Amino acid sequence: VPNPAKYDWVFSLDLQSLYPSIIMSLNISPETKVGRVVDWNNKSFAAGEMDKFSVETDGTVDLNREQFDSFITENNLAVSSNGILYQQDKRGIIPEILEQWFDQRIEFQKLMKKHGAEFFLSGNQHDKEMADFYDRRQHIQKIFLNSLYGVLGLPIFRFFDLDNAVAVTATGQDVIKNSAEYVNGLFEQLGAEPKSSAELAKYELALKQEATKKKERFVIPSEKDWCIYIDT
Repeated sequence: VPNPAKYDWVFSLDLQSLYPSIIMSLNISPETKVGRVVDWNNKSFAAGEMDKFSVETDGTVDLNREQFDSFITENNLAVSSNGILYQQDKRGIIPEILEQWFDQRIEFQKLMKKHGAEFFLSGNQHDKEMADFYDRRQHIQKIFLNSLYGVLGLPIFRFFDLDNAVAVTATGQDVIKNSAEYVNGLFEQLGAEPKSSAELAKYELALKQEATKKKERFVIPSEKDWCIYIDT
């Protein structure tokens, strides 16, 4: 966690529409939920530390790692961070609705940026009005996207299922944590102390060449105090 301060170098990783994206990626919907893995742990599974799996579908079956991998692959399933299993071979109604809203939001954002750029260049008031209009439209789509996630945990909602609601939030927490670990690890690797002055010169030259090729500013991570945060 960064110390409270003013930072000159800030890195923001934007996870666009995190909860809706998770629903679409895992195909979370009432009719696609087929079971659960008891005592599921994402981190232990990824590290290869889980070798026994108790899977509940129509009944309960105990599997070893090889059997579990085959079970997931052959049945085309995805596992959420709370261990819920979702079919992937047929699109769920909730992900399908979200995809339509998501695509519409992307289109409104493109039109907002297009008219905003044209207003900046020409000063045409009509372009400003259109940019404001599409900004409001994309914001409405954002509210739609986030609201549909929210009602998954609402008992009076027709498609209420607490497992599905927790699947979204638990998976979201894992995505944020894993993203933070990856980014911090990457910056620590980039900013690692070189073994010699010759290695430092070679390292700096490689960074400079890459930055020049991409027409970006040249920065040595080890020489800067970075504040890295995840934006959803």
